[in-house]
Amino acid sequence: VKASAEVGFDIIVNDKGQMNIIETIGSMKNKYEGVSSKNYSAIKKLADLFNKAFGQEAFKSVSNLMTQFDSLQNNFKTVQDASINSGATMEAYNKITDTTK
Repeated sequence: VKASAEVGFDIIVNDKGQMNIIETIGSMKNKYEGVSSKNYSAIKKLADLFNKAFGQEAFKSVSNLMTQFDSLQNNFKTVQDASINSGATMEAYNKITDTTK
């Protein structure tokens, strides 16, 4: 929460009150993707802000997550879809085996 206040992004929570990491990283990306890599002073200011809020090592991770956000989002959806399909398959299996006991 402290970092979000310092950097100025929203922490997105789900209906259970848990942080939605994918949407939170997306909000960070959307806020800062307009900073041009050609504008050295803006990049330096942003890097300093992130380093102060997250620490140098954490900033590298956050920066990589924002840079690779589209891939992260797609991969998360793939895992989520597989999990849903797996649960549905298990439920169907349990219904079949319950009727054959």
